[in-house]
Amino acid sequence: MPTVSYDSRALTIDGKRRLILSGSIHYSRCEPDEWAGLFKGLRDANCDTVETYVNWHLHEPVQGHYDFKGRLDLRRFLKEAADAGLYVILRVGPYICGEQNLGGIPSWVLSVEGMVIRTSNAPWQELSERWIRYLWDQVSDFSAGEGGPIIMVQVENEFANISESYGEEGVRYIAWCGELGKSLNCGVPLIMCLGGTPGVLETINAWRPHEHLEHHWKINPEQPAICTEHWSGWYNLWGFPRHLRPTAEFAYAALRFIAGGATGMNYFLWHGGNNIGRECMYLQTPDYDFDAPIDHWNRKTQKYHHLAAMHATLREVESVMLDAPRPSIPRAGETSPVFKYGEGANEVTFLCNDHPTEATTRNYDGISYALPPLSVIVLRGGQLLFATHELPSLVAKPKFESIHSAFNWEFAEDAVPSDWPKYAQSSISVTTPEQQLPHTLDQTDYCWYETTLEVSPDEAGKRELVLTRAADFIHVFVDGILCQSGPLPLVEERGNPQSDHFKVSMPLDLRSGRRHIAILCTALGLIKGDWMLGKCNMIEERKGLWGPVLWNSRTLSGSWQIQAGLLGERLGLPQGANPMGGWKPVAQMNALHKTVRWFRTEFAHCSKNNTPIALTLTGMSKGFAWLNGQPLTRFWLLDAATAKTPEIFLNWIVDDSRPGPTQHQYRIPSWMLRQHNELILVDELGGTPEQVCIEEVS
Repeated sequence: MPTVSYDSRALTIDGKRRLILSGSIHYSRCEPDEWAGLFKGLRDANCDTVETYVNWHLHEPVQGHYDFKGRLDLRRFLKEAADAGLYVILRVGPYICGEQNLGGIPSWVLSVEGMVIRTSNAPWQELSERWIRYLWDQVSDFSAGEGGPIIMVQVENEFANISESYGEEGVRYIAWCGELGKSLNCGVPLIMCLGGTPGVLETINAWRPHEHLEHHWKINPEQPAICTEHWSGWYNLWGFPRHLRPTAEFAYAALRFIAGGATGMNYFLWHGGNNIGRECMYLQTPDYDFDAPIDHWNRKTQKYHHLAAMHATLREVESVMLDAPRPSIPRAGETSPVFKYGEGANEVTFLCNDHPTEATTRNYDGISYALPPLSVIVLRGGQLLFATHELPSLVAKPKFESIHSAFNWEFAEDAVPSDWPKYAQSSISVTTPEQQLPHTLDQTDYCWYETTLEVSPDEAGKRELVLTRAADFIHVFVDGILCQSGPLPLVEERGNPQSDHFKVSMPLDLRSGRRHIAILCTALGLIKGDWMLGKCNMIEERKGLWGPVLWNSRTLSGSWQIQAGLLGERLGLPQGANPMGGWKPVAQMNALHKTVRWFRTEFAHCSKNNTPIALTLTGMSKGFAWLNGQPLTRFWLLDAATAKTPEIFLNWIVDDSRPGPTQHQYRIPSWMLRQHNELILVDELGGTPEQVCIEEVS
């Protein structure tokens, strides 16, 4: 059984230093039948390791009930990684971030009495310890200490992002995490990133990880430098441009880190994959492409081929580098550092240009080398082996071929809860609206709030409706008719839930008399970290309404009815039930009547190619899709120019300039398809399905 340890230079396996080249592949975001091919792609690119998060919220969706089947079959994932000759970095949490709901923490945690998440809090520690111990019991035989592929185990994740909010309680918590990890007797090094505790290997997450080397070795002089997240791009949010990272700059940042003495690099992500159902965090689109080397259609990109060539060079010079001591940190202001390893004919030299905008020329052994901004070249014995700025050809864009488009669509209209049949109602009465999560239990995105309003003749006309506290996207119905929706743009970090950051104002034109007001609140996923709530603990997450509602500056007082879900959900339409009155042909639909609508169609699965399948939702607006009774995806055909990327991110990524929605094609996992399929869509904003199609991607 191999012994895994580390010294100040590198991770060691059976006493031999190793250059770890790894890629993130999240088993829950791709299909089990694809794992072997993705692992082969890693090996073909000269990587030796795969990294993955473990999703507590998916494995324990209901407290005490665990799921390790299908795409959650972690043991199969680990076995196939080992069969492919790969090591594994297993990041077990309990908090993982990963752009998942609550950073991978089950939503039922929110209802636990006395809970404070990710600090020295007894309910939190009890539940998270129970989960970690249960998980390790499932996979402990895959540890390298037992002859398996796992060479590092991460507990917690990026705690430094929130540590200042918790003071000594946070220090105690992160130390407790370290002790919990040690008590598992994993037989391999424990790691933490962006925050650590004594006895645990601290790693780096960064856009340009070489900029963190000096600090890392100052506080961890006896540890190697390993990057657990070198971001290949960035995730996409509804209404924002898609986020891309240029190939040459990405390769520069990776190679510059290793040139400066680092010996572990994990690309986050290598293959981004796709989120299913309601799993992804607030505002995030279902695709998790991340501009990764292998895109979420499983295609090898230019980035993949460039990194594969770079890795081949690093494997060629690996032994020379690892036998040498780590180099000195360049002096402050130096933009053209040179790093040397070995000597004579085997001397390996990295010539670097760290300047972001200016090119430079370096003379080395009588030869002049041109270095564009942010670039590295590798020489061995005076021979040029690799240059980050010399790119392979671009890979052709994917082709989408329609295999289903002439659908026979049927429709049904939803209704405000006051018009539901009594047997479908389960509303509660309150005097002031309260947030929806205790009512929906995060099992649906939708929650209704209803009341009545007496409008006097002198009040009639255009006034302002003010929702003093509201999230995420709101629809206002007056007498059953959709009148307003908003707000836009939505932003990722919204502030304290008790602040006016959650105040929503909408113009509303009301006739005099008794008006029925129904407000449909739609959640767009849960936050992933405290900073998204102005540094409040995640236990303060809110959806729906949780404060007074004003019209014409007066409070809508009296009784409010809160009803979780849509009528169609209550009746079981996604699972094959019929609506009241049955489904009707779309041709009979009154497009001018604004309301929530359900659409249904059937299709045969006729694709005979082993290629990804896309659901293209052109013509729809915002809503949710189910396939064969399974939750498939949220959708929103919101234009990508609705919001702007924060300037800080534009230091490393570029915005995709293509017009249109942030996402309009949604991957269908093959395990969800049958020979005969039923597709159900619910649309909130007047979309129609005539242009919807199913396409093969090649």
